Amino acid sequence: MSILYAFLIFILGLSFGSFLNVLILRYGSGYKAQKSKCLFCARALTYKELVPILSFVIQKGRCRSCRSKLSFQYPLVEFATAVFFVFLYFLNNKNIDISLLLLFSFAFISLAIATFDIKHKIVPSALQYALFALVLMLVLRGYVLVGAISFPEFAFYKLLSVFLFAAPYFLIWFISKGKAMGFADVKISAILGLLFYPYQIYSIVVLSFVVGALFSLLYISFRYLKGIKYENEIAFTPFILTASWLVYLFNLDLLMWYN
Repeated sequence: MSILYAFLIFILGLSFGSFLNVLILRYGSGYKAQKSKCLFCARALTYKELVPILSFVIQKGRCRSCRSKLSFQYPLVEFATAVFFVFLYFLNNKNIDISLLLLFSFAFISLAIATFDIKHKIVPSALQYALFALVLMLVLRGYVLVGAISFPEFAFYKLLSVFLFAAPYFLIWFISKGKAMGFADVKISAILGLLFYPYQIYSIVVLSFVVGALFSLLYISFRYLKGIKYENEIAFTPFILTASWLVYLFNLDLLMWYN
């Protein structure tokens, strides 16, 4: 039965991934059309052309009408969302409950922020507010379920985590006058800081820079080998989110490993 649920969740993830592509494309663009259209020939797409991943494969990554090449962003985002949902389902011990729904929502907003930042080099305020609301619900739910310490002590640790998490990114933003890092990275880190305790912040910050450095080296090397001009601006928010998810899901502690 769990395999059937996993399959249904995979389909659900594909649907959310498809919606995420629409969000990335239309949000803030002034695009008001009710039906999806080809960006090149403006022909309205049929339902057969809107099936996640499958339509892209059948059409060989091209528009059926004008044969223009479609972006690989569409199947990649859809597949990533579906796999993430299924992974969270198994990590939640195959329980379909409020915790899983909150994780799905958190995953969707995280992917939306990451992909939007990669594509547009900006994080819309609406997505930041949505992230804050979800993080706050996760934090309060966690405290109600566990409640091992008093609420004032709990609030103190959370606020301290916010400060410790945001401080290094704020310093980079401040010293570089916004050239090395955007202020959205500072705000996202402050929001995510609510999820963690002070001892976890070191691991997240270090992981974000390690993952960011590794990806940047691979990305620059790939563009160099392909003879493509180097892009001097790389979104950093996805690395903050990646590091946060790794620590949140697996409770990674780099200080303990080092000791």
